[in-house]
Amino acid sequence: MTLESVQTRLEAIRGRPIVVREMPRAAATGICGLWIAVEDRDLVFHAPARSALHRQQIILHEFAHIILRERGDVPTDPVPSALFEDLDPGTVVSNLAARSTYDNVEELAAEMLADRLARAIRTTRPFSDGSVCSEVLG
Repeated sequence: MTLESVQTRLEAIRGRPIVVREMPRAAATGICGLWIAVEDRDLVFHAPARSALHRQQIILHEFAHIILRERGDVPTDPVPSALFEDLDPGTVVSNLAARSTYDNVEELAAEMLADRLARAIRTTRPFSDGSVCSEVLG
């Protein structure tokens, strides 16, 4: 199991691509990760990471939010326009509040699921049939 295989499985489940991008300006805002659902895809942004494992954990945390389907009808926090100058606000279907802390139940649940995914990635060999990924993702 790999980060890429988790992404591929989520894309298949949701029937839409997930675009993962670094968000260089995030460091100045304190945001470490953000998931935005637009009409035809999911956008996962992550702050510059200190290591490959840190990057993976941030992305897995956002994937966990997708898995947990923690989407609100209306964004709880506006997405800072300085971070996404080329994103048309009219295309945003939903997004979670930009996260920089883990002080609520939703954030703790997402981090726990991200930890479980990370453990599965560390302890499994690459697979082709999705069996290990299915155990974690259901």
